[in-house]
Amino acid sequence: GSAVYNLGSATQRWNQIFLGSGSLHLGTDCRISSDDDVGSIDINKPLKVVGGVAASRHLVTSSMTASNLNFFIGVSCSSPVTVQMPGSDTLHSGQFFVIKDEGGNANLYNITIKTSGSQTIDGQSTIVLESPFSSVNLYSNGVDKFFIY
Repeated sequence: GSAVYNLGSATQRWNQIFLGSGSLHLGTDCRISSDDDVGSIDINKPLKVVGGVAASRHLVTSSMTASNLNFFIGVSCSSPVTVQMPGSDTLHSGQFFVIKDEGGNANLYNITIKTSGSQTIDGQSTIVLESPFSSVNLYSNGVDKFFIY
């Protein structure tokens, strides 16, 4: 079932906390849920963060296949490396990745970023980082493409 609770006082209060099936609503503008395969926080107003923000970082020293759990992929290698992107169709529209040459060796050991099947990154099946400390930001359309931004 669900319930509605009003908390606080007349000067300091939450409008409403609603506990529903699989979600927690904080007033009318915020919902925290875990639907299907993704946890989400939906905020229908500008978000103000007071403090730092951290995202997952995966350090790569050899070729790897990225997953939908990756965000920052840092590469530090002593031989060429391939980062195989997950299928765009397995990701959410707008999901993004940052791939960075953390070791500064991409001029010696290129970092190839490769898509699955006929999927593309700005129309190409692969892109290559070949400058020291270079990086690329990619986002998925959730269907068949990645885009550099």
